[in-house]
Amino acid sequence: MNDRESFGNVTKFFITNLPPRCRPWDVADFFKVFGEVSGSYIARKPDKEGRKFLFYKLQKC
Repeated sequence: MNDRESFGNVTKFFITNLPPRCRPWDVADFFKVFGEVSGSYIARKPDKEGRKFLFYKLQKC
């Protein structure tokens, strides 16, 4: 864990029901208007209902 995360300067998101061919850079293009991207992870396997999901982190201003 880096210093920024330890001081709470990161906002974390959980996003579900992504399109099947969604890539991390597709989501980054959408979220870049809200701040600096500090990380993203799209799960390889879908959730219990068969939906693709993503964890995303943005730096707070």
